[in-house]
Parts: sequence; structure tokens; C-alpha cells
Amino acid sequence: MSRRFETEADVPVVWEVGDVVLGLYEVVGVAGEGGMGVVYRVRHLEGDVDLAVKSPRPSYFQSDADKMAFEREAQTWIELGLHPHVCACHYVRVLGGIPRLCAEYVEQGSLEDWVRDRRLYAGGTAVALERMLGLALQFARGLGYAHSRGLVHQDVKPANVLLDADGVAKVSDFGIARAAGAAPSSFVPPENALVADPRVSFGGMTPAYRSPEQARAGAALTGEQAPRLTAATDVWSLAVSVLELFMGYLPSADGQAAGEVLAGFVAQDAQESAIPAPPAALVALLERCLRARPAERPSMAHVASELEAIFTRQTGSPAPDAPSQDARLLAGELSNRALSQLDLGRPAEAERAWEEALEQDPHDVEATYNQGLYLWRKAAITDDELVGRLEAVSASHEHDWRDEYLLALVHLERGDPVAADALLAAAQAQGGQGRQLTRARRLVATTAQSARCLQTLEQAGSVNSVALTPDGRLALTGSHDGTARLWDLASGRCLQTLEGHTDQVWSVAIAANGRLALTGSFDGTARLWELASGRCVGALEGDNTSVALTPDGRLGSPGDAMGSRGCGSAGAACSRLSTPVQSHRSRSRPTAASASPGKGVGPRGCGSLNADAACARSRGTPVRSRRSRSRPTAASASPENGVGPPGCGSLRAGAAYALSKETPTPSRRSR
Repeated sequence: MSRRFETEADVPVVWEVGDVVLGLYEVVGVAGEGGMGVVYRVRHLEGDVDLAVKSPRPSYFQSDADKMAFEREAQTWIELGLHPHVCACHYVRVLGGIPRLCAEYVEQGSLEDWVRDRRLYAGGTAVALERMLGLALQFARGLGYAHSRGLVHQDVKPANVLLDADGVAKVSDFGIARAAGAAPSSFVPPENALVADPRVSFGGMTPAYRSPEQARAGAALTGEQAPRLTAATDVWSLAVSVLELFMGYLPSADGQAAGEVLAGFVAQDAQESAIPAPPAALVALLERCLRARPAERPSMAHVASELEAIFTRQTGSPAPDAPSQDARLLAGELSNRALSQLDLGRPAEAERAWEEALEQDPHDVEATYNQGLYLWRKAAITDDELVGRLEAVSASHEHDWRDEYLLALVHLERGDPVAADALLAAAQAQGGQGRQLTRARRLVATTAQSARCLQTLEQAGSVNSVALTPDGRLALTGSHDGTARLWDLASGRCLQTLEGHTDQVWSVAIAANGRLALTGSFDGTARLWELASGRCVGALEGDNTSVALTPDGRLGSPGDAMGSRGCGSAGAACSRLSTPVQSHRSRSRPTAASASPGKGVGPRGCGSLNADAACARSRGTPVRSRRSRSRPTAASASPENGVGPPGCGSLRAGAAYALSKETPTPSRRSR
């Protein structure tokens, strides 16, 4: 049985598979465990995407200052932004008293895993050499990007390079080992650390990959002067890591010995038959990277440039183009940042990030979709406006399948499975694939089946509102002609016509006992009706365009066109029957906020209905859908629950926010 934790204070330190945290994260499994802590694979229920949640061990934090130091160091990774060869970190969040990092989940394991299980060498030596040189190049490009942003990794090793489903390398854990060592009170080096496990990080480095200056910095903890670490320390550790790829095992327990190990390895020619030998140009490059003086090592950009040349000479093919940090990546970075701010309960910051994203690239489909979905759910725009924005973006550049996919999610949430199905088919035809697309097709089938018309209630004129009796046998409709009609849903027959209003009936409500109903009209009255006889038993004057009833039918809650409400008793209403009621002409239509989702009254956001009222619509109330002209009500827009307007989104995960991809899609040239 899964455990659920609704507040941050209730979250335990150790998570179990099946746990649901804050209604937002579902623990799917343990992705890894090391000296620093545990990495959980979680499903982000709002974004419909897997995340890696890195949870440090509590022993790293002896004080609040330690936690603040960890968060400060981790922030450097978050601020790196998007790059095809950098694993994205979205935010730090304190859960159960532990600051945890929520990062991109990369599914194919680490480069260290590929060395150990020999996946790296599959396909023969020629194929393996091309793969190894390509990964070394991607490794260097990811680190070079970080260096260009002023960030030194300080814990470079194959275990911190992750491979995605396409075999693309992404450097991970920027600043994490350093963050654990940032707080002096938490740093206690493991006893005999070099002997116990030289691959385990402590104090901001991993012994088997450390540079000489890192070793001196570690010794400085005992009182010596600490040297300043520069990007050259990452160059050394990269060379040790690349050497490991060609040796097939850890070169040494102490990274300082890598230069001697490289010389001995080349001299002995002790290569495993399945592992290709390192090209001479690569050996020469590694030798320069392993020079004792940091100033004599090449820069990471120079290393990447030389690896490109080596790749081309060895494979006969040009190296893949270096990625550019263009407007699309900047927009995606900002859109992801906005989603992070939403998770952290900072909507104003999220709105600013989306605005900046669309200033960078007005045609970014994820930023347009995420901002539009957010605005729709808070009733700031209509769903028709959101559809229009997405269609305009799609028309402005060469299509990729995500254009159709994201637009289909909007149609799913607005209750139009036919349009969604056509768009998903187009997305698949353009090469779209994966779990998200499969899941969306399954939702289409479920929605289409659940939306089957069971009954059509025929009447002249339009219907403004619908409510059901608790037993689901009767429906009450409010009409443009000023009447309310009571229907038998099994037969579709009109049982009563409630007459008395002098302007259209905008909202209706039925008491839980099924005997009384309250109607609100543009004529300025709310009328209480006895359903069995069709007799009006009371009236309330004022701005009464939206109404609700207490379950016992004793109290009615009328509201004006802006949604403000008062409360009157049925008895008080009866006492006003003798008071003349003036027709309130020239009234503006009520806003969506005046509808009361969940109480069966008033038109709902996007013309949609909640679970109860959906039954009435499925039985065929003959009214044109207002979904293209309506905004979801404030009550129906529930970002924290991961759902949009009821009925438009009675699929809880109809439309989920979309994280931008770190690997850029093909260039979208302006038409």
C-alpha cells in the first residue's frame, strides 16, 4: 500500500517505492546509491515526466548552515541552464528536512556502468572506437560549456556522465560533491578512503580522478594553504576518465598517478582484445592534459577541438557539429525555470520567466504551451485563445511532432477527443513516439468512450446551465427564454416547465433531497421552486445571476455577475413574494467566476462540467459548446491538483506541463 505525504514537514528522510509526496512526486524506484546519498526515480505527476531526486544523507548536515551551504553550491548547477551535453537540474527543494535536488532523469545509466558491463565496447573495435571518441567529445563539450559559464565541476568522472536513450552523454552533478564538502562541520573523510573505495566522492572530489592540486586542497583541510582550483583540474580528471575508457578498468586508486599509468599502459600494449587501442594523437592529448602544472594543460575548449579532429581522422566522418546556445535553448531554459517556480509555489516568478522566454523566442512551442495552459487554468485566457496561440506557433516554423502533440493535449483537456486523436495521428506520422504519446492515445480512447451520448433533451433556444438530482434520474436546465425545465433522463421527457422569470435563467441548483431547486436570472431575482408541483415558493431580489443551495434546501446563496454572494433563507424568500420585482435590463453577462463548479450551477469554464454535470451533457443537452469562448472558473482551475477546468479536464492528466528538451530539435527555420 502506497504512503502519501501531504505536507513538506511530514515527508520522511527515506522514501519507498510507491510513496506519493505532496501529491506531486510518485516514487518509482531507486536510480542509484552512493557515498553521498540516494537518487530516487520519481514521476512528476503534474508534468508527466520522470525526475531524478538526489537526496543527500542526513549525516552531511549537522546544522542549518550546512544545508544553506549545500543549497548555495547546488544553485550553480541549476543556473547552468540547458545544453545538450549537460544534465539539467531544475531546483532544490527541502523535503523532510533534507535539501533534495530535482534533476533530469537520464535512463541509460552512467558511463561508468557502460565500462563495467562492456556496453561501451559492443559491435566490434571499429564501432566501439567511434562510440568512445564521440562520448569523449561530448564529455568535453559539456564541461567546456560549464567552464564558459564560470563553473568548475571538481568531481569529473565516468560515474557523473549519464547516457540517454539515444546514447547522448550528459555531464551531471555539477558542484554536488563540492556542496557536500562546503560545510566544514559535515566533512569527515572516510577512514582509509583511498583503500576503501577510491570512486566515492568526499570533500568535493573523488580520489581516483583527483588532480595533484585537488590532493593538495584536501591536505589543506589539515592546516596547509589550499591552492585555488581552476578549470585545469577538470581537464586532468577528464583525461583520467578517458584513459579508463580505453583501459576498461580504473587506472589507479589515486588520480595523481594517472600520468605514470598512461605511460605504462602504452608501453606494455596490454589492451583487451575487445577494446580498441587509443590513437596516438589521443595519447599525446592525454599526456598534455596530465601535466603537473595546471597552467601547462590545454583548455577544455582546446581539448574538445582536438577530439573533433581525432574523431574525423579515425572514423572518416566529420564530428557532429558543436551545439550552439541559440534563442530556442534560452527559451526552453526559461520555460523550465518557470515550471520550477510553480512547483516551489512562486507563480509571479513563473509568469516573469515565461514572458522572458517568449521574448527570447516567440515561436517556442513548449513556452507557449506552458504559459498558455497556466493562464487558461487561472481563467486569464480562454481555451480558444490557447489553441490559437499554439496553431500560430506551429504555422511559424517547420513542424516537429511536439507541435501536434501539445495541441492535442489541450483538446483532450477541453473535452474534444476527435480533434485530439487527429493531431496525435499527425504527430506519430511525423516521427513522434514514446510513452507520453502512447499514453495520450490511450486517453483519447477512454475519453471518446466516456463521452458517448446517452440522451438528447430537445427544447427550443439555448441552454445556459444544468444541474442533476443526487440520484441522477432528473436534470434541471436553465434556458435563454427565461424558463427552467425539469427532465426525466431515462426517457428524455420534460416533466415540468418552471415559469416566472422575465429574463434568461443563467444558473440552477438542486437541493440534496431532490425536492427543491433555486434558479438565478438576469431579471435580478433568484427563485425557489418545489419541483414536484412546479410551484415558485419564494424569491430573492438583487444581483442573483448565480446560485447555490445548502444540502437541506433551507439556505440559498445567490451571487451577482461578478460572483459575490449573500445568503438568504427559504423562509425569507417566501416572505418577499408580495414585493414587486423589477426587471433588471442591460445587465452584463456574468463572468466565469460567477459559476459555481461542483454545485451544478452556472456555465462552467470552457463550457465544461464536473463529474456530475458531465452526465447531463453526455445525455445530449442541446446547447452549443461554449468552450471556445469561456474561461475556466477560479475554483475549477486547479494547478496544484494537476487538472484544468472540470469536464475540459475531467482527465486528470489530459494536459500536463511540458519540460523543454535539453537536446535541441532540428532547426526550425522561419518560413
